[in-house]
Amino acid sequence: MELHHPNIVKLMAATRTDRHILLANEYIHGDNLEKILYGPTSKVQISEEDKLYVGLELMQALQYIHSKNIIHQDIKPANILVEARTKKTLLTDWGLANIRITICPDMYEKIGQLGGTVYYMAPECLMQGKPASRKSDMWSGGATVVELFTKAMPWTTRTEIFHDMNLQRPPRSLASMHFKQLPLLKSCFSYEPRNRPSATDMVVAMKNVKGMNLQKRYGFAW
Repeated sequence: MELHHPNIVKLMAATRTDRHILLANEYIHGDNLEKILYGPTSKVQISEEDKLYVGLELMQALQYIHSKNIIHQDIKPANILVEARTKKTLLTDWGLANIRITICPDMYEKIGQLGGTVYYMAPECLMQGKPASRKSDMWSGGATVVELFTKAMPWTTRTEIFHDMNLQRPPRSLASMHFKQLPLLKSCFSYEPRNRPSATDMVVAMKNVKGMNLQKRYGFAW
């Protein structure tokens, strides 16, 4: 609730019942990225140029929360909102991100380490049960950016993902991605977490992608 950044959805309030933790978020007039990519009736349409900024703003959101020592733990298109009018991108769904302070430690050991969505989880979390980290967020964030440009999920079945991760293969969606403009993106899928780029690395790289016009988009350039 203390986070303030233009690319994250503000958590306004939280409470709990005997069975549930309830989170109230600010309302965003738009749609989530999953519906935009796959839903024919989405009220938000994004161009190929818009996708460059969606990717950049996602990485800016990660850069910010990581600087606050917060791990999102469930980055995927369904948890990314795009405003209808401005096309601004906002990261949402803070349930798992806050699990460490809202659920007792022994419950975190059972739930938090394996939290997330299987198809986007980093191999050290899915296969080894290790806790989520900034680097696991970067795997999930990278997979989301690849899906943004290719409309291909990292994997399409659990059989595929467990088979490929056992062989330390990258997500299958990478076969449809051209890395000429953003070669750093490929390293998000290193099976050695320390070799993955940070969110700051990705922000710097994405600002230099051909076709980005920060002055036109934001009124100023970093």
